[in-house]
Amino acid sequence: MGSMGTLRTFSELLNNWLDYYLPEVVGRSDNTVKSYKSSWTAMITFLFQVKGIEADKITFDVFTLETIMEFLDWVKKSKNTKDATRNSRRAAIVKFAEYAQNYNFDAAFKFYVAAKKIPGKSNTDAREREAMSKEQTKIMLNIVDISDRFGRRDHALLNTLYATGCRGDELCNLTVKDVRKLDDGKASIYLKGKGRKNRRIRISKTYADILIGHMKRTHVINQPKQYVFASQRNPKMSVAALEKIVAKYAMRAKEEYPDLFSDICVTPHVFRHTTATHMLEAGVPIIVVSRFLGHSDIKTTQVYAKLSERDVNEKLRNWDKAYWGEYMDEPLDPDAVEETTPEERNLAKIFGKKV
Repeated sequence: MGSMGTLRTFSELLNNWLDYYLPEVVGRSDNTVKSYKSSWTAMITFLFQVKGIEADKITFDVFTLETIMEFLDWVKKSKNTKDATRNSRRAAIVKFAEYAQNYNFDAAFKFYVAAKKIPGKSNTDAREREAMSKEQTKIMLNIVDISDRFGRRDHALLNTLYATGCRGDELCNLTVKDVRKLDDGKASIYLKGKGRKNRRIRISKTYADILIGHMKRTHVINQPKQYVFASQRNPKMSVAALEKIVAKYAMRAKEEYPDLFSDICVTPHVFRHTTATHMLEAGVPIIVVSRFLGHSDIKTTQVYAKLSERDVNEKLRNWDKAYWGEYMDEPLDPDAVEETTPEERNLAKIFGKKV
């Protein structure tokens, strides 16, 4: 649907924006497009459920400032979402408004003006989030382009941060002699903590291979006093340089997965929090986690000993799937016809069966 000659209606422009303009013209990632589509799916559902406006009756005149503000309030209250998600929905509205008024100025200009007037809300949730989810962690550990030497270094750096749960300065102070490969393929890491509270920990074979592979590639494996991670100019990476590297990939993750990373500011210390949280969720005793992190007081570790609502729900879903899947591999009624909800039928008027 690349041609713009006859695209004038809300439905035509929205589909072209999502299916052609975003991915093909401006090169947005699949996850960014999915995020924007999710926002507009929510808007169309709101108009149907709350305003009684069916999808094929939507015009640009519908999107007054009052209606858009009401939608954002509805999203926050009915879906129990955070300010960051509201801001993500707002961004999708503004981006489409900018696009639409360029192609149908007469119809979409008032919509564009209304959208631009909507204030964003300060993101207070990021300060409250202390750890990444397992999905976020997996993305951060694999988002690096390893086609060049700096990418391979950064990949090893991020994976070592997570594997060790170390502080930023502990990673920067890590030398070759501090890393010892064990007979079982794991690695023993000696970390020099603050206040001379040093400790030796073990990391799994997967992360040991990544770390030792980095030392081999950089030809420091036989230089005991050499620092493991160097910057472009110095043999020892500074904490400031480390923070910039993490921020670089956090920004990339936010661009490619806006819904997942809208409410968290990933820093080296967030990796440390994440390691602690995941260890406790996996059933590692809190005293072991405390020693692994180098905490002088176990009370410092107890802040992580809480499962979030998200984690509880995930565990329930996994249990439900594992339990019921054993007994319900086949539908209860093989002749039953799959039913759709009114909301799904309404969305199909714009998106067809793509939603």
